[in-house]
Amino acid sequence: MTDTQSLKKFETTPMNIMVEEISITKSAFAVNEKGDTVFLNARLVERMNIDHGEVLLGYCIPNYEDKRANTPWRCIHVEQNESHYD
Repeated sequence: MTDTQSLKKFETTPMNIMVEEISITKSAFAVNEKGDTVFLNARLVERMNIDHGEVLLGYCIPNYEDKRANTPWRCIHVEQNESHYD
């Protein structure tokens, strides 16, 4: 089973995201096209070699309930995206 097939079984919301900040702990925060904040954990950032300013296709789920007010989404997978912001 490929990663994409397994993602289809786990309901995610695909969205274009732009990485705005990588923290000291190597987790990252991005923003989607609606302006919502998106969290990427350090393991994902390291595995996908994510860098500040990158535009990616994120497969996201709602963030943990206690964190949703500030950061509504968290990514569980990302792919390189052909979109670019000027």
